Amino acid sequence: MNRSLVFTSPNNVKKALMKYYILFFALISASYLLVLSANLFLNVNVILAKICIDAPLGILSYQIQLHWVFKNDSPDIGKQIAGDHHEL
Repeated sequence: MNRSLVFTSPNNVKKALMKYYILFFALISASYLLVLSANLFLNVNVILAKICIDAPLGILSYQIQLHWVFKNDSPDIGKQIAGDHHEL
């Protein structure tokens, strides 16, 4: 069901895939740089830093996917999903 609402055309698939890859590489880079910085500058154990950094990054990733990667630009479908059903 979600796929049919999000990917209504092949163009939407390409757009979402491109956004997903941008997000993926940004998250990998942020995780690496933040863990490295925590280890080098704050002398935090790498495993502890990885856990403490990747948990919030995971939540951030979910929110970005929800509001940017898989955002539906069609106003009619958005209203239906939100439960805004007004019959004339």
